[in-house]
Amino acid sequence: MNLGDNMDNAKLVEYNLDITLECPKCDYLFQLSNYSIPTEGSTYQVCENCNIALEVKPISINIDFKKSVKITKKKKAPKNRLLEDAKSIIQTYGFSMKEINYVLKSLDIDGMAVETIVKEVLSRIDNKHESTKT
Repeated sequence: MNLGDNMDNAKLVEYNLDITLECPKCDYLFQLSNYSIPTEGSTYQVCENCNIALEVKPISINIDFKKSVKITKKKKAPKNRLLEDAKSIIQTYGFSMKEINYVLKSLDIDGMAVETIVKEVLSRIDNKHESTKT
């Protein structure tokens, strides 16, 4: 079920906001919250550390809702594509298509990445060559 098609947007009713300000003389930090944050005219605070008067100019707060980003799942490459890519890589090592196909008949490649297919085929071809040489 795709919920994104039939959903209503939530309405912003209230926000909670804390801002941290700093005294320019002594670096003392103080906070203003929600309704104590000036939005129309300046307000004044006395620094608790060095006792100087500080002007806090009005702050504009804009809240914008962004568009939702749809997340798309990566599609896996088709099995044939993976197989063809693996075969072409293995051929660069000098093996014939006959050797490659012979090994691939006995290999279950479901869920394997190209690299894994290449490693498996190469190890099985190497084992086959070693057993015939002895």
